[in-house]
Amino acid sequence: MRYNDLFKLMLGSGLWGLGSDSYGEFPKEYAKNVIKYQIENGISFFDTSDSYGDGRSEQILGEVISELNIRKDVSIASKVGLLPHKGFFMPSDFSLKHIQKKFTESLDNLKTDYLDIYQLHSPNKKDLSQISESMPWLIKKKEEGIIKNIGISARSPSDAIFFLNNFSLDVIQCNFNLIDQRLIETGLLDYCKKNSIKIIARTPLAFGFLAGKLTSSKDQFTKNDHRYKWPQEQLDLWASAHLEFKSINLELDLTPLALAHQFIKFFQPTVYTTICGMHSFTEVDENLDSYYHKNKLLEKTIIKIQKIYNSKKFFIDGIKSKGPQ
Repeated sequence: MRYNDLFKLMLGSGLWGLGSDSYGEFPKEYAKNVIKYQIENGISFFDTSDSYGDGRSEQILGEVISELNIRKDVSIASKVGLLPHKGFFMPSDFSLKHIQKKFTESLDNLKTDYLDIYQLHSPNKKDLSQISESMPWLIKKKEEGIIKNIGISARSPSDAIFFLNNFSLDVIQCNFNLIDQRLIETGLLDYCKKNSIKIIARTPLAFGFLAGKLTSSKDQFTKNDHRYKWPQEQLDLWASAHLEFKSINLELDLTPLALAHQFIKFFQPTVYTTICGMHSFTEVDENLDSYYHKNKLLEKTIIKIQKIYNSKKFFIDGIKSKGPQ
């Protein structure tokens, strides 16, 4: 993919799962083969972080891209600042010294000399002073062409708005799906549209639950799988969430997976890519079929979806702003 085509509409691959144990255990060669299968089937945008598997995710992607010799044909978005952790407490370091060190490590891991997007990973408002110190260096790297675009992978849309009011950013990444529409509620979608800021939508399937195949039982997850750590009440809400949209699925002859993807696609081009964790060949096929489904949603369907969202409870109190990002 050429630089001018970076913001073309696409399904992207999120590599948190394949590069760590947050969605189960994936051997290195298995993970590499799944990424190669994604590339063979037209996926060219990859989102990773130096914290995913403490660099393992970047290393796996770097090996694949190097072996296939396709750096110019893919876009790489990585992140910095979030330290490796287990559970919901997320320590961070956005100091200039840390970012400079981790940026060099990321380039080495990814076997590249530039990044298409470099994102600050889940900063808090309290990190403003550190980021203010580090941002001039990031801007300099952008001027040198080593970083093509600077972004923030935000904990929440309200956090994204806070940092947009303090810095000039090219890209915002945040949660967006059928049961988490804060991107619209907070005005972030309209702000980004008005100011030509591109949005990367993550968690399109709410950690897989909106595909309609997961139950609320913790037995289906390994103990390192982050979903195992959520309260049972929250898992119950997520596991049944897709059923709230069943009438729309039947009316439009869409699977839960297809509806989830088509909802996000309605808001293109401001939401220019959806990053989806795809951990098997089957999941790659299913997500590609659903994302590029021929039946696009009309505005009247979006209105129905929003009415359902506004009338139901999909999160227990205080949970939206917590947990892995």
